[in-house]
Amino acid sequence: MDVRNLQFKDGYFDVVIDKALLDAIVCGGGAVENSHMMLSEIHRVLSPTGTYICITHGKEKQRKKYLKNVKRFNWMRMKFPLQKPQVGQTQKEHKIPKEDDKKNFHFLYVCKKQVQPVIDSSDEEAVAHEQARIEMERKKAEDQTKISDSDTDAGNK
Repeated sequence: MDVRNLQFKDGYFDVVIDKALLDAIVCGGGAVENSHMMLSEIHRVLSPTGTYICITHGKEKQRKKYLKNVKRFNWMRMKFPLQKPQVGQTQKEHKIPKEDDKKNFHFLYVCKKQVQPVIDSSDEEAVAHEQARIEMERKKAEDQTKISDSDTDAGNK
């Protein structure tokens, strides 16, 4: 099955686990378009509160640009470094590398869909769009209240 065109209903999965698929997609031709299609499909098949788990060898700087698209995907993203196994070391010799020594880590990203929008506060356009959406919802709620009140008043006459 092609991850860019999944044959599942919207919201079908609570969790999608990706072990290096994003890595493979971004290392090939058409990386931006193909990764966008892949992540869009994963987002589509996740339930409204679903979670996408991505295990990658790519450093945060290399993967963040794909996973961070909050305008499109509306998910809360968390990163966890996973220490790579040290081949040839015994348990006694095992040293834990510093977390900033990126070559000794894989990364696990947990992307949780949010019911409420997640806004990247550094994205002025996204903030303005969200403020306009909230204002529109507030006005709609006020209008519904006015209609409800006028219906109640009409029923009392």
